[in-house]
Amino acid sequence: MELDAKTKLRRFCYIGSLEPVYVHLRGLINVQKYLPQLQLLCKAMDDVAMLLVLKQVLHETTLVRRDEPIFVYAVYLDSEVDIKWKISLRKAFPALIRNDEDLFLFCKYAALIQREQKRKGFSKTTKKAITSWYEDQSPERIREMWLAHRGSHGYTHKTLLKLCHISDETIGAVDVVTPFFKTCTELLKAAETSGDTAEHVENHIDADAVSNDSKTEKDAKSDGGDVEKTKSNTEMSPSAILSVSKLRTTKNKFEAVKIIRKFKLRFNQVPAHLYRFPQVMEVLIPTMSYIQVLKNWRNLARQNHFENPKLMKLCQTLLENKKLLHKDNIHPIVFLMQMRDLVVRDDIAKLTPKRVEALKMPLLKQLYEESFGSNEATGLRMHITINIQKNYRKKPLKNHKKLGFLEAAIALAFGYYKKEKEVDVFYWMDDKLNLGQMPWDKNVKVDDVLEFCDILDITKTNQRLIVPILRAMERKQTYDVFLVIVPTAGRGNPKQSSEFLSKFLDKYREKRNPKAKFIILELLKFRKSMRYSDTRNENILEICGLDDHTTNLINNFALNHFG
Repeated sequence: MELDAKTKLRRFCYIGSLEPVYVHLRGLINVQKYLPQLQLLCKAMDDVAMLLVLKQVLHETTLVRRDEPIFVYAVYLDSEVDIKWKISLRKAFPALIRNDEDLFLFCKYAALIQREQKRKGFSKTTKKAITSWYEDQSPERIREMWLAHRGSHGYTHKTLLKLCHISDETIGAVDVVTPFFKTCTELLKAAETSGDTAEHVENHIDADAVSNDSKTEKDAKSDGGDVEKTKSNTEMSPSAILSVSKLRTTKNKFEAVKIIRKFKLRFNQVPAHLYRFPQVMEVLIPTMSYIQVLKNWRNLARQNHFENPKLMKLCQTLLENKKLLHKDNIHPIVFLMQMRDLVVRDDIAKLTPKRVEALKMPLLKQLYEESFGSNEATGLRMHITINIQKNYRKKPLKNHKKLGFLEAAIALAFGYYKKEKEVDVFYWMDDKLNLGQMPWDKNVKVDDVLEFCDILDITKTNQRLIVPILRAMERKQTYDVFLVIVPTAGRGNPKQSSEFLSKFLDKYREKRNPKAKFIILELLKFRKSMRYSDTRNENILEICGLDDHTTNLINNFALNHFG
């Protein structure tokens, strides 16, 4: 299959590279490297084709991050394409940029593109796009954005409104725009000088809160004992803006709790300096998602919140809720990474009793073991092969120093096995051209799987990447994706080129499944292991290292969301 501009752009949006290789994305995109390449690709795309790509990608919820597609959007608006195409993409800006976080990110890359081309400020096209975005926002939506945060990526609403010369009348009434131009302290001082005393504002807050409470009660939906997920108030009156300003400046925990309760604020809408107060966290924990609790587990332990029975009960109730676990679609490997990053390796017995109690490790270990089978199924028919060679088993991963190779590989494979209907898991044997099959069933537990691998005394394997395809050709079962989990793909790969592997995959696609994919997951390496074709889509993806997005990458590639 020919590798066209559309395929390359979609690939870049998903994995941040024009090659079929994913390496953990962090920091800014290398504008100097990718700008000339993307400009050439954008010239080959008309407005209709580009809009289809951006609509699909920007509405995707499982992206690694949104930097890449928004950078592509900024490049297209700056490229020398047909003016009608550019106008078409500019008019779609309010629909594609879904919130102010995306807007700030777009502005950051638009400015970097200008700087790379020795220009200052924003281009006229960018300014028109930003203006149209603000014009499309309702006053209540703008107040809600202010409630969430004041700015990010080096920009605030105040700076953008001034840079693009946007007047108050363009985006709503003066009381809507005013908060963008003043700090919280300035807003409070202005309220005092205008006659709004603290008691007067408090009365307004109480009045607003009563109506908000009644609305929330009507809208709330109970779900069989689930932790209630209340919606924050979006109808922000001037008094509400003053109360949130007070929340951002106060150090009084009781005052903070009152404001949070009155306006149904969520965890990510409250300043971090208030998280140390148990009274505040008692209100915020029920608003947190499953993954938020996991990622903040260390901080909760450090602030001694687990010593508070109420807070511990709230956390435990949330984490034991299988519906929330399924809703956040957390693969067990993500749970394991979070657990091991708490400085725990292999066995909690190696920790001091005080540390085990502080981190509540028995609870986390139990929840991890029970998490298998709780993530969403994809319907994929999978052929998974693992290198369980003895000398690699305990080697730590590059970006998770407390997580061993074998434990990570087994958690990933076993997670798919427990959820998907058709998954076969194999391992390379001492024999060069044969694979052994894991004797798993649906009742086996992850600890039993690790014990079985310890019993196998495999000291050396050939790890030829074509063997899984060769053996699959002999089986009755047809597969959608081949996943090989290896320390490094440099072994068993002649000439460090994808050409040999792609020939065998082409044969399988021709005879058995024309949509079959091949994925190489290297857990001990952070750079590519082979050269890939520049002109042909070989249906191979190489993932270097393990992170929270690994399973999403596997699923999106196997489901043909990108090539």
